[in-house]
Amino acid sequence: MKSTITLVTILIFAVLNFYFSRQISKRETEYKNDERWKKIRLKAIQTSNIYYKVLLFIIAVLIGWFSFEKTSYPISLSICLISIFIVVITGQIIEIFAIKYYDKKI
Repeated sequence: MKSTITLVTILIFAVLNFYFSRQISKRETEYKNDERWKKIRLKAIQTSNIYYKVLLFIIAVLIGWFSFEKTSYPISLSICLISIFIVVITGQIIEIFAIKYYDKKI
């Protein structure tokens, strides 16, 4: 049951990423890479960078916290890799939603 839920979660994130990437490609050809489109992309990239910076800060705090704690928490490699996959894909999905937001705003 756990592996099925994991597989479905990975597939959902992968399909969302593929679908939104296709939407961005369409908009890029539609706007013909003009100045407005470049500004939208720049703002979206800045938004996703904020996500990654906050994530790095949280990871640094957790590493500091767990390095001083005496107990250990075993975690399997598959759970670690799945978590990394979801975090990276979430960053890309945030960038895509930022593109949609700034496309309407600008």
